[in-house]
Amino acid sequence: MDKTVPNSIDKAIEVARQKNNEFEYTIDLDDKKIKRFKGYASITFDLRNVGEFISLLLDIKKKNVEEQNQELKINQLIERSLFVSSIVTYARCFTKTDGRGIKLESRDCFATNQVDLKKLHDSLMEIRNQYLAHAGVSNSERLFASVNFNIVDNKEVSMRLSYEIFGQYGLDKNEMLTFIELVKHLIGYTIKKRHEAAKGYIQSLTLEEKNGLLKKAYDKKNAR
Repeated sequence: MDKTVPNSIDKAIEVARQKNNEFEYTIDLDDKKIKRFKGYASITFDLRNVGEFISLLLDIKKKNVEEQNQELKINQLIERSLFVSSIVTYARCFTKTDGRGIKLESRDCFATNQVDLKKLHDSLMEIRNQYLAHAGVSNSERLFASVNFNIVDNKEVSMRLSYEIFGQYGLDKNEMLTFIELVKHLIGYTIKKRHEAAKGYIQSLTLEEKNGLLKKAYDKKNAR
């Protein structure tokens, strides 16, 4: 076995971080004051994933026009999976969690002239809340229960219940293009908030605290 191959997820992450780090001295931060910065970084990561989901959905929808039979069915299942993933991941950015400790607020994210973006945002959150998360009644899912009768020779009557479910597999092309525009707008917003959080954290440190962090980073490098 190649000894250079990481044998655990922690080791794999460590190797990747070392390759990506351009600084000579580095130390991880895990105190409460850095949580806001990490939260916005996490939200930006989610939004970028959503953008990739939607771009792939657009490609699959275009391909579905050309495909038939079994491959079409497979593509439809992939389409639905990406649709669900994109909306669940998007909604995470507006839902407070213990890990992040922060969330985006729609009232702060949209200007008064961004009516289309706000309208789509509200629609996506409704799909998440009613259709995906809680299986409620929404325009994205229709469930019909029916009672059916067969009558033979006007004498024998049989009764059977049946159901039909129609679930949304995705958004139409124009909605997905607006979704991508919405995601790009929110990524710009969260990057700005992340920079503000980083600036606020650095300004909150005393000279003594900065020197203490530098010493820890120096000791960490020389202990390897």
